[in-house]
Amino acid sequence: MPKHRFDLGSGQRGLALTTIAIYIIAFFSLTVILLFINNPLRQGAEGLYCSVQSQFGDKPAFCDSSSCQGEEVELEVTNKEEVAMEIAAHSIACLKGKSGCSRGENIVCYSIKLDDVEAVTERNVTDALKQGGGCPVLPNNKIVLPDGSRSSYSNCGREDKLKWRVSDNIIKEQSRILIEYNYQNHTILVEGYQ
Repeated sequence: MPKHRFDLGSGQRGLALTTIAIYIIAFFSLTVILLFINNPLRQGAEGLYCSVQSQFGDKPAFCDSSSCQGEEVELEVTNKEEVAMEIAAHSIACLKGKSGCSRGENIVCYSIKLDDVEAVTERNVTDALKQGGGCPVLPNNKIVLPDGSRSSYSNCGREDKLKWRVSDNIIKEQSRILIEYNYQNHTILVEGYQ
C-alpha cells in the first residue's frame, strides 16, 4: 500500500517513465520532421542529421556531398568581356558539377563578389558562352534585354537554360552575383544583389 495518496507503486512508476520517454521521443521526431520540411532550416537539419549518423558509422551518401556546397569567388577582373566569361564559365561548372548533388532543391553553386565592373548583360554572357564553346552544355536561345523585353538568340542552342534575374537586367551596381542550379528545370539562374 502506498504511503501517500500520490505515491505510485513501482509498476506504475515504470509505466509513467515509459510514457514520458515516448512523449519526448515523439516531440523530437516531430521537430526533426518539421525541420526537414521547412526549407530554410533544412540544410541545418541535414547537417545535424549527418553529424549524428556519422557518430554511428552509418552515414547516408548525401552526407558526403561536400562538393555540393556553394563556393565564394571574388572576381579580380572588371571589364565586361572578362566578367561575362567568368559568369559563363562558373555557370557551366555549376550545371556540370552540381546537377548530381541536388536532393530536390535548388543549389547556390557560386557567390561571386564584384567590385566596380563594367555593365554586363545576358547577351554578353551568352556571347561568352558561344565564343567559349559552351552553348552545347548550357544553351541559351532567349535573352533578357536591358529594357526588360525578351529577345531570341539564335546561335546558342535551342533551349533557354540560362535564366537572368538581375536588377535593371544589367550587372553593374551589384556587389554580388549568385549562380544557382535549379533542380526542377535543370537550368542555371544568375541573380544579382546590391
